[in-house]
Amino acid sequence: EQDLAINNFTTVNLPYVSVTLCDKTGNCQTIDHIVVDTGSYGLRVLASAVSSLNLPATTTLGGGALAECATFLGGFMWGGIHNATLKMAGETATDIPIELMTDPSLPSTAPAGCQSPGGDIGNLNGIGGNGLLGVGQFVEDQGSYYACVGGASGSCNATLVAASNQVSNPVAYFAADNNGVILQMPAISNYGQKSATGTLTFGIDTQANNSVAAYKILPADGLGNFTATIAGQVYSQSFIDSGSNYSFMNLSGYNTNGYGDYAPPAYTSLAGTLTSNNVLTSPAIPVQLGMINTIMLNFTSFTAFNDIIDPGSPGTADLGMPFFYGQSIAFLIYGKQVAEGVGPFYGFH
Repeated sequence: EQDLAINNFTTVNLPYVSVTLCDKTGNCQTIDHIVVDTGSYGLRVLASAVSSLNLPATTTLGGGALAECATFLGGFMWGGIHNATLKMAGETATDIPIELMTDPSLPSTAPAGCQSPGGDIGNLNGIGGNGLLGVGQFVEDQGSYYACVGGASGSCNATLVAASNQVSNPVAYFAADNNGVILQMPAISNYGQKSATGTLTFGIDTQANNSVAAYKILPADGLGNFTATIAGQVYSQSFIDSGSNYSFMNLSGYNTNGYGDYAPPAYTSLAGTLTSNNVLTSPAIPVQLGMINTIMLNFTSFTAFNDIIDPGSPGTADLGMPFFYGQSIAFLIYGKQVAEGVGPFYGFH
């Protein structure tokens, strides 16, 4: 569904949740249309979405306001670091660093060192919602941090920051279900559908509802990557990312349409395998990726599609939201251990 804040443009394959944020006085606010992103780490919210909360800026040792430039495949997000308590589905992450984008206490223009080909996407249109919830396989986001002085008309300089002040995966701060997540989405038509409702489950093997004993396990390397072999082409730096609304990889033998999407003459199923880069004894996991010419799809009425692939980066298959439909995918955080292995790993069921 869309709320009034974002119904003036089309969103496609964006998995939304609502989060509740609280300040230190106990005042809380629930923010809807937060995009679940398994390819990043930490919560980033539009400052305008938490206007009722008192979330003082985190300061550096020199007294400046701490800010971050977080880079993504599609651009960058610039914002101030503030602490808040996050609540979701009975879980609580107390007093964790989050990023407030379009923070009025910072210069609106990011520093020269904070640049990405896609530009600033830390806004309603760039995100497609009110924020981004990064729940991937690592804890700290390892972004570029700045100390800012002089408020909105001031300046910012790069600075080092302790891990405790970095924007971090909130799941790691839950009391018990803190070692990963499972994102489950239903199967949908190859021609899309109006919407799709799935489940984000916290924890791996910590409760009856998050066991991965029946899952196929794919160990990831120290960057969260694996090798995908799709239609005979090998991509050794591949990952699974619910924050990518399409899948992205360079495919030979297929033309693109006017929108830049691959455009086979008819619906096509691409066979492939996913293999571990670092655990050579781990069995290959077979996959099938659907691909369709997007001129055949109804973007006016539908928002969920399982078969859109666009060109990507060399050597990389970014298996985005289309890959999630019809299965449950588990993400175990780096260094966490369960009966099925040590994180980071992916699990499929």
